[in-house]
Amino acid sequence: MLTFMRSIIHLCSIILVTVFCGCSSPVDSRLREAEKAIKSNPDSALTILNKIHYNDIKDRPRSLASFAILRGLANSYAGNSLITDTLLYKAKDYYESVKDSDNQAIASMLLAAHQYANGNPKAASKTYQKLLQTPTSREMRWDIHNTHLQLCLAEQDYQSTTADAQWLLEHTSKPEDQLKFSHILMAAQYMAGEYDKAVATGDSILKSNFMPEKYSFLWADFINDYAYALQGVKRYDEAISIMQDMMKNSPAPCKEEEMSRNLSMAEFYINAGDLIKAQNYINLIDDSISLRAPETYIKKGIIESVLEYKNNGNIPPEIMQTIPKYYNFSLRKIENERQTALENIYQLDRNQTELVMQRQRLWLVILSLLIIAISVGGIIVYQNRRKTQHLADVEERTETLKEMLEASEKSKAEDKTEILRQTLLQQMGILKTFASSPTAHNQEALKKISAISQATEKSDNLVDWNSLYLMIDELFDGFHSKLLKAYPSLFSDKEIQIICLIKADFSTKEIGVLTQQSSATIYVRKSSIRKKLSTPDSGDFIAQIDRKIATDDTI
Repeated sequence: MLTFMRSIIHLCSIILVTVFCGCSSPVDSRLREAEKAIKSNPDSALTILNKIHYNDIKDRPRSLASFAILRGLANSYAGNSLITDTLLYKAKDYYESVKDSDNQAIASMLLAAHQYANGNPKAASKTYQKLLQTPTSREMRWDIHNTHLQLCLAEQDYQSTTADAQWLLEHTSKPEDQLKFSHILMAAQYMAGEYDKAVATGDSILKSNFMPEKYSFLWADFINDYAYALQGVKRYDEAISIMQDMMKNSPAPCKEEEMSRNLSMAEFYINAGDLIKAQNYINLIDDSISLRAPETYIKKGIIESVLEYKNNGNIPPEIMQTIPKYYNFSLRKIENERQTALENIYQLDRNQTELVMQRQRLWLVILSLLIIAISVGGIIVYQNRRKTQHLADVEERTETLKEMLEASEKSKAEDKTEILRQTLLQQMGILKTFASSPTAHNQEALKKISAISQATEKSDNLVDWNSLYLMIDELFDGFHSKLLKAYPSLFSDKEIQIICLIKADFSTKEIGVLTQQSSATIYVRKSSIRKKLSTPDSGDFIAQIDRKIATDDTI
């Protein structure tokens, strides 16, 4: 009995280990899979990485460091904030301890982005400064200077920007890079008050072989900044002249750019002493558009204050009150949205942790029932074996006794007493209607509906997107096709799906069901769309896209 129960316990232990190993995340396999998808499809990489739980890697420093870097890169490639990538500290320390300089550099750059996203630019700058003192490959050092340059520009550290731009210029021969970093160098020198150097840099760009084609968008962008450099050395007439030529022959690609150019001209004319023309350019600016861009709105208010002061000798009190309040409101709004995003992300993480714990508890219950079932089955088998053996023993004894009795009957009378003495001693509108109620039954119905148009192609999608795009074009005057034409290569496939579904008046919950994504992911993608279109948080990017499409149709 004891031997049999030991066998049962041993068997249950094997089953327990096997089930848990089979159900636990294959961490290394998923890390390799995410690494392959990270550049071509960062969203898929994030989906894979989200299946890895912290408890599975917390005691494996190498896997933890790899996970932290891959998630940081995936968020970066997908255009997401790195606010919650707190494991990057451990990744940097790990790669520093094993003297892997390239991965240490990647982890440090991602960590700096995380620190900056959390509102700590000084810590981000210190991370970069330490990294620049670490020996790395030339390719990695290029990336370090390039990303550090962007950080310094954002934080208005123009001395560091100048140093990074000069290093990058010294280490490239590509015309597009030479133009980019020369342009940045000129702008940084101007913002640092080094106007003569800025003009000299601009003059060298004009004479270079990488100067963009005249009247192209890149040319116009450079001319606008070069005009500011000329203004810095008080060559106002030249600045105004090249700006007028640019505005005449290179039309602004959008209302925001046109507004920016008008502000520049107003500023140049004020410094040139022509207040009437400056006022004329200010009058061309639409307040409803300037309100979408805090920097432009504030600059417009400053110029209006200067004009009012020069004309009447006083500063408009309404401007002095309105602009600071608007600026403060914009900051509070950004901070509130950032805090909301953080809370949503943390809540999702808590939900994921709870799901993991529930799954583990479920498996413990299942395994406990399995062990009990095996134990009961084993006991029944054991009892049946004992009973069978007992019956066999009884049958054997009966047969023996029968033989003995038969033998006794054949014996002589005098032997009967001896024979008797010896005898005595022996385990178990269709799309929208189903999407509004995302039950398992409705999702299965959606798959069957989708299968009608996917008879020759297997897909895990709930929606046949090609068919849906044809429907969008039919119902909304070619919206999908015109969207692709108006913004070629600007949006990812997932973002196009979201734009088309919003156009068709689907809710966030419904979009989440049809695209098989969480509401938080839909929110992040909407933010990415707004960022690409420069749409303010309170703005309607669908209306903005419609206006762009309508404008293109009239051209």
